[in-house]
This record gives sequence, C-alpha cells and structure tokens, in this order.
Amino acid sequence: MLHWTISGQIQHQKNVQRSLKLLKRIVHHRSRTLDFLLDPNAVSDLMEQHIEVRRHTVARIDAGDRLAICRPVYYEVLRGLFWKNATRQLRSFQRLILPLFRWVDLEDTDWEQAARFWADARRRGKQLGDPDLLLAALAYRLNATIVSADSDFDTLPVDREDWRIG
Repeated sequence: MLHWTISGQIQHQKNVQRSLKLLKRIVHHRSRTLDFLLDPNAVSDLMEQHIEVRRHTVARIDAGDRLAICRPVYYEVLRGLFWKNATRQLRSFQRLILPLFRWVDLEDTDWEQAARFWADARRRGKQLGDPDLLLAALAYRLNATIVSADSDFDTLPVDREDWRIG
C-alpha cells in the first residue's frame, strides 16, 4: 500500500509539472506572437521540404507565431505550378501548405506604400517586382518579418529572415 501511495504522488507531481509547463507555453504564446509573411521562394522551399525551412516553420508554429500569406504570393506560387503543369504539387500546396497560413488582405494604404517603395528603389537604381513590393508594403504596415532568400527586400525598410540558413 505504501508503494502505491509514493508512486501515485510521484505521478501526480509529474502531471502537475506537465500542466504548469503547458500553461506557461500558452501564456507565453499569447504575450509574444510574431507575424511572418512568406514570399514565393519560401513557400516553394516548404513544398519541396527544404530541411531548414521546414525546421524553422515547425519551430515558429510551435512558438505560437503566425505565418501568413497574401494574394500576390498565392498568385506567384500558383502561376509557377500551372506553368510546370505540376498538378500533384498543386494539390499538396492546397491541402497541406495553405492550411499552415492565415490570409492577410492588402488595403489601399498597402498599394500606396508599394508605389512609394517602387519610386524610392527606382531612384536608387533598384528594380523590384510588384508582388515583392506589395508583400513589403504589407510587412511594413503589420510590422511583420518577410521570410525570403531574396536579398532585394534588404533595400526596403522591412525585416527579412532567410530560413534556408540554419
């Protein structure tokens, strides 16, 4: 009988410790969430199961961070898959990858900011594509970090992380 009581108390303590760890994680998640906007190359890396991109994605989701995607990125990914006639990858993208993200819509101010970014970059001799400029404007408004291997974003006043790097 004494053995049962001691082992029962030990199990109870372990359960309490697990519950406290989980509670700390929940509180930590609610107090510290970051937004990450993935660009098309990061989404492609995730679809191709690039090990470092996958590791970062899982870590950010586990940390409670929000991964987001916007329509211009969706468009670029789709057009690439359609061009390659990659129907299996398209299904994988729609069923497995998209559910990881929340959708973030562009607002009128984002279009204006993208135009400002384009003009500023052009004056400095840089040429950026419209989808990248729209993504950067969205990140600027949301104070989010762009996930991309594309260093062109470094010419703009936004944060960028390259998840290909370990």
